[in-house]
Amino acid sequence: MKAAVAAAAMHGTQGFATGATHAREASDTDEALRAIAAARADVRTLTARFSQHRAIGLLAAEVKSEGRLWLVRPDKLRWELAAPDSVTYWIGPFGLAVRSADGVTKVGKAAAGRFGAVLDDLLVMLGGDLRTLAKRYAIEPKREGRELVLAFSPTDPERKKRLTRLVLRASAEEPWRVVRIELFEPNGDKSDIAFNQVAKNEPIEASVMTPPAK
Repeated sequence: MKAAVAAAAMHGTQGFATGATHAREASDTDEALRAIAAARADVRTLTARFSQHRAIGLLAAEVKSEGRLWLVRPDKLRWELAAPDSVTYWIGPFGLAVRSADGVTKVGKAAAGRFGAVLDDLLVMLGGDLRTLAKRYAIEPKREGRELVLAFSPTDPERKKRLTRLVLRASAEEPWRVVRIELFEPNGDKSDIAFNQVAKNEPIEASVMTPPAK
């Protein structure tokens, strides 16, 4: 009888400890997301250059790209890959547009499917309110040196088909500024995007954020 009581008490203690740990983790996540949201409160636009390294696991190969981005809060992103890729993506209220050597393709948000959803999430990670992603991702924050690191694991079934994890690294001194984003895919591929020359509230012409008609 005493052994049963002791076991029950131990089980209850473990349950309390687990609950306390989860509560502390949730509090840490909320605090990190609030800090970044507060730092981004006065951000209207973002511009940056980036280097993108894509490791293709099946081929044991790496593809390197350079590019630029323009972001106008709350919902416009232009993502431009330089030659030899020479591809530009726009995402906004209209949906998704892509310009390549074949011309311009415009796709509505619904038709853009999973790819459009991932670009939507990228826009939020770069300059939006990260708290909105809690509906679709489990978020784990931590501090590494001079960086705030947030790991996003998708809980949404559609996103799970495209991604296993997203990792955002932001400056601890300037939390609005994203330093790096890492994307991990179910097939083993990984993309590492490092940002430089990041500037906020630089004027951006409306034409820059508008895809050409054709």
